[in-house]
Amino acid sequence: MSAIYERTLVILKPDCIERGLMLDVLTDLCYEPIKARLFRPFRDIWSFHYHEHVGKDFYDRLVAQMQSGPIFAMTTGGVDAINLVRERTKYIREKYGSVGPRNLIHSSDGPDSARYELNLWEQNL
Repeated sequence: MSAIYERTLVILKPDCIERGLMLDVLTDLCYEPIKARLFRPFRDIWSFHYHEHVGKDFYDRLVAQMQSGPIFAMTTGGVDAINLVRERTKYIREKYGSVGPRNLIHSSDGPDSARYELNLWEQNL
């Protein structure tokens, strides 16, 4: 089986920025940004990003948390990047602690979501 280069999306959430963990989390992620931006996106983007959660009881709290401050969104890539970044995401959440939607970091959970999320976010980076 040959190695496949993949690209994926990572978002450092407002609680990560608020807690002053951005550089620590980026270091622990072990992936460099291809494109990146620190900004506060329009509220509407979250209904597309979290489309599978629209209408669920936690959706409004999730969007409110994501709108509570700036985010750092980035694309990154490498061989098997989607799975490896996802493993690093879990490690980071365990290392720094997380509660519900205040879990510091988002990363694409598979090839389909990576494609969808990159298409949605890259124009904003």
